[in-house]
Amino acid sequence: MERRDGNRYKEIRPLNCIPSSVIYEPEVSRRRANYKPNIWDHDLLQSLRSDYQVSHSSIKTSLSLPKINRPLNCLPSSVIYEPEVSRRRANYKPNIWDHDLIQSLRSDYQDEAYAKRAEKLKEDVKHCMLQEAANPLAQLELIDPIQRLGMGHIFDKEIKGALNIIWEGHNKNDNKGGLGDNYDLYATSLLFRLLREHGYHVSQDVFNKFKDEGGGLITSVTEDINGILSLYEASHLAYQGETLLLECRTFTCTYLKAIKESVDIMLANKLGHALELPLHWRTQRLEALWYLNIYENEENMNPTLLELAKLDFNMVQATHQRDLRKASSWWSSLGLGGKLSFSRDRITECFFLALGVMFEPQFGYPRVELAKVCQLITTIDDIYDVFGSLDELECFTDAVDRWDIKSIDRLPEYMKICFLALYNTTNQMGYEILKDQGINIIPYLQKAWADLCKAMLVESKWYYSGYKPSLEEYLNNGWVSSSGPVILVHAFLLSKQPIATQKLNEEVRTASPYPPHFINSALNLARVVHCIYQHGDGHTVQDRSTKDRLTSLLAQPIPLVVE
Repeated sequence: MERRDGNRYKEIRPLNCIPSSVIYEPEVSRRRANYKPNIWDHDLLQSLRSDYQVSHSSIKTSLSLPKINRPLNCLPSSVIYEPEVSRRRANYKPNIWDHDLIQSLRSDYQDEAYAKRAEKLKEDVKHCMLQEAANPLAQLELIDPIQRLGMGHIFDKEIKGALNIIWEGHNKNDNKGGLGDNYDLYATSLLFRLLREHGYHVSQDVFNKFKDEGGGLITSVTEDINGILSLYEASHLAYQGETLLLECRTFTCTYLKAIKESVDIMLANKLGHALELPLHWRTQRLEALWYLNIYENEENMNPTLLELAKLDFNMVQATHQRDLRKASSWWSSLGLGGKLSFSRDRITECFFLALGVMFEPQFGYPRVELAKVCQLITTIDDIYDVFGSLDELECFTDAVDRWDIKSIDRLPEYMKICFLALYNTTNQMGYEILKDQGINIIPYLQKAWADLCKAMLVESKWYYSGYKPSLEEYLNNGWVSSSGPVILVHAFLLSKQPIATQKLNEEVRTASPYPPHFINSALNLARVVHCIYQHGDGHTVQDRSTKDRLTSLLAQPIPLVVE
């Protein structure tokens, strides 16, 4: 396309994830100085050390100067006299995860020898899948443990290819819903669950063949415990309005509870685990850790798959340790926890939430950034729920909404620090994405934070006025104040990828403008939040189940002897 002056426009189209219009930039003839590259390598600079260091704290001077508190010259301000405010205190316990402890977390599973062994095992597993290509049920029984052991991300391409072949094969036979009539309850439920998990539309009517004339399950089916357990897990992928699956869920739950005490210990362990929380609701990383112990004792255990699962768990754990060290270093250097002593210092728990949203090793950058976001949410939540007066909260909300550094002049000191931490961290995230992808995401991140603060302010006004909202009012505001939207906005925009559970199940599996990794992040957020609050407030109270979970996920590798 030419301009009137004869120059040509360069067409740049933004990613579809951000609403924008086509921008035309004229091509410009630019000069080049051809400067030579920097000869001072970053790693070289970091290696510079000297033994001639003196501890400044040990030097005492004879001159003692009075300390004068003055406002920073970089910001126009005047001396502010803050009135005494009666403040609430939650008396949160100190953080049990010391920064030095986190920095000491190291793993040997980043060595090249382990990586080579893992590659060999991956090829062996792929070969197993090819060998079972003619046996769909055998393939399903290999895909299921691969996913439950946390290795779906490794064999994603192979799993999708196998399921697609199975799906197309059944549809060629004109089988309604994509499932054959020769499958028993166990196989039908397994295939139904795996296909729905991967986006295939399978009708609930495939289970009609297991019903008797009265609407219940036929007698022969009720004697198949593995089939009932498989149906129980499949029923939790129901869409809205699928009454048959809801009936199956009720029946299977009642049945499994009734027989739980009369089966062997290993099966009872499986049933208790499923009844506590179905597979579809569990966080993938913790499920993998639990299932490793179960799978090791299965009769049809695949030794190659088991070794790879243990090795991969430890290798991914090493990646998570590195990411946690980065998040903790950011939080320590930020200094916000020390300045705002009334708030919760929970960077490790925040990292656990981020890990639950996206645990795959390739998502290291967004995982660290999400941990930062969650810690900032925690701090801001404590300002609104515990420490801030209503007048202060209104000023803070306005400052975030304006996103103007001059707005902090009206804030008390503790809010100034918090706002600058939020402002600088968000802008740094925006800079990284602009640098890598050429997209300015800061307006979208800022709006998400402003919406969160406005929703929190509504709840603060309810508290100070003594107003009790209706359930509808509370939910209409709570879906924002719960911080879900701000977390998901960051998960979507920071992934560096090309840019009510039944309803969520359906949204995941229908045509959507959002990429699959983001849809999975939305599901995973629901899972990890349920996990954190399953036995109480696992985010605030550190010394219960949360501590054990974090220790097993981040500090304890699985014993493994590599050949």
